[in-house]
Amino acid sequence: MRNARSLITARVGHATPDMLALAPVRQSGHARQRAAQRNLRATDMQYIMLWGHEVRRTGALFYCLRDKDIPAQHRHLPQIARLAGAVVLASRAGEVITLYRNAHALRDIQRKLKYRFTPGYPVIAADEADEAESLHLARGA
Repeated sequence: MRNARSLITARVGHATPDMLALAPVRQSGHARQRAAQRNLRATDMQYIMLWGHEVRRTGALFYCLRDKDIPAQHRHLPQIARLAGAVVLASRAGEVITLYRNAHALRDIQRKLKYRFTPGYPVIAADEADEAESLHLARGA
């Protein structure tokens, strides 16, 4: 299956920002707040998710837009050039969780663990029974 970028480029030879008629990006309330604080619109998020470098870490998707990810025909556009260094963090379902700017984000993201290893996650039913029993013994019942 071809991705949205290849479908757009196959149609006209290259994609321009105004041609990005993609489905709207689902955003959490936190993402909307951060987007307003960082002066990023929904179309900017779409562009970053379309052209940015995708990294899967800690159960989430990171889309980093580096200078070299921006196509040559878009580099002269000021509204695109300002997006370099932006990162969109999305859930596996595609909902944008947050976004931020960091010129060295890809290096930092690649250092993260590939999977989420949280102690006690998920909680096993046997552990809950042991904990309840120890609580019962501690009360002296």
